[in-house]
Amino acid sequence: MKRASILVVIFLFFLKAFSQSQSESEKARIKSFEILNTVFKPSSTRVRFEYVSTIERIERYSIKYKVIYSDLNYTGSLFIDINRKFELYDSAFYYEIPDFILQNSKVDLISADSALNIAKRNGLCLEDVLDIRLLRHYEKKYFMWFINTDSSKDKAAAKKKYKTKTTIRAVIPCRERIVDARTGEIIPNL
Repeated sequence: MKRASILVVIFLFFLKAFSQSQSESEKARIKSFEILNTVFKPSSTRVRFEYVSTIERIERYSIKYKVIYSDLNYTGSLFIDINRKFELYDSAFYYEIPDFILQNSKVDLISADSALNIAKRNGLCLEDVLDIRLLRHYEKKYFMWFINTDSSKDKAAAKKKYKTKTTIRAVIPCRERIVDARTGEIIPNL
């Protein structure tokens, strides 16, 4: 009987700790959404957010959102870090947002579809796996479309052949193109 009551006490302790942690992560999620609404209020019709997940870290919460840029026909990801006091931990997420969205000005970047068409015309070999990402060059501050294709058949064959080992496959030059998101020019090397 004594052992059962000790187990009940331990269970209740962990239940309380878990529920407290969940409510704090929910507060962090709400705070991150408030920040997004403040930052994107002028452009609220041009961008949409969908909550994906919250990762609890030692010093902060990292809240991941799916971001839909209708002007660019593109869906990406955005992380917002909130500290344990429910304040913005790091403003690095601003860096990933196109200036025309932040300033609610005219679109000055080409769409994902246009970038893909430019890449195709410039020798991109199409496979069945397609990854398109909008990235900002860290030093030069301009945006670029990173377009990568791959073959799921080749990936599966390598995985089967090497089983639990990490596979390093040959780089095929026609599977990757980088397109300047403002000018539409191919960027040969970074």
